[in-house]
Amino acid sequence: MSHRWLTQQTDLNIATRVFSVVYSQMEHEGAWLRPERDEAIRGYVMAVRLENPAAATKWAGEISDPESRVQKTSYPCGKWYRQDPVAAEAWLDGAGFSEIHRNYIRGGAILGR
Repeated sequence: MSHRWLTQQTDLNIATRVFSVVYSQMEHEGAWLRPERDEAIRGYVMAVRLENPAAATKWAGEISDPESRVQKTSYPCGKWYRQDPVAAEAWLDGAGFSEIHRNYIRGGAILGR
């Protein structure tokens, strides 16, 4: 499944259901290769980041490539931070990012990224 397909979905429920089914099936089968897994997660993050920034942030935090994980976490976490700063901060503190990366992600919230 291409992440581009997920980003084009206007119905958040469809994107979420499709992602959940495919992700569960692939994980159950052990068929995930890191690039394919990360691509699927990035697609899902892009599809839901405006309507559900908390879910997008949490999934972006699962991307295996550290640079991509920080980049894809910054925007939805910034939106989540503006909606619920206590929950976003709690997640960010426990997400395993370095202090520099946490500050970068927090900066996205302040700058409105």
